[in-house]
Amino acid sequence: KIDSTASIAEVPLLTNNKEDNDNIVAYHHDKDFVGLATKHYYARFLIKTGKWDFAEKIYRRIIDELADENDENDGQCDHTKLAVSTLLLALHLQRTGDVKATRAVFISFFRRVASSEEVHKCSCSAKVLQAYALFEMKNGHSAKSLEIIQRAVKMDEQLSPVLGWKQFRDAAAGREYVPTVSFRKIQKAKNDVAP
Repeated sequence: KIDSTASIAEVPLLTNNKEDNDNIVAYHHDKDFVGLATKHYYARFLIKTGKWDFAEKIYRRIIDELADENDENDGQCDHTKLAVSTLLLALHLQRTGDVKATRAVFISFFRRVASSEEVHKCSCSAKVLQAYALFEMKNGHSAKSLEIIQRAVKMDEQLSPVLGWKQFRDAAAGREYVPTVSFRKIQKAKNDVAP
């Protein structure tokens, strides 16, 4: 077994023994996970201490690194780390009230993993699209939201109960969904108060 606290220099090279090779691969996955989790926790710490801009930069850097990594793994649909990082950045930007930047994060993810006409089965990407659909619904774009959630359901059929939610039923019937809390109203109120 490989000790998860071992340094890189102590990690053996791949051998002819399948069990040893599996342990080496598992070690590298653990190392990647710990590194990513550490970056996420640090960004969260920065948010809690009021250093929002620095946290945003960390999230964006993580996403850029993961996007490059995913480009190297063409043909494989494993966007879990990218999906989690995207959701964390979108949540952070949404909390700051920056609707345009939040939308840009979702659109960027959408372009990276779901822009082709061919629909791939990927539950992690579908969940990001679900969050994007809810974001658009909350901002009063019900038709756009319905289109996004339908795409998400094609990617992961386990999300199909979402189509039964009132706001999506209303959008499918052509009725306008009126959100109880609108980020536009919050942002407008902030702008009206600012000198």
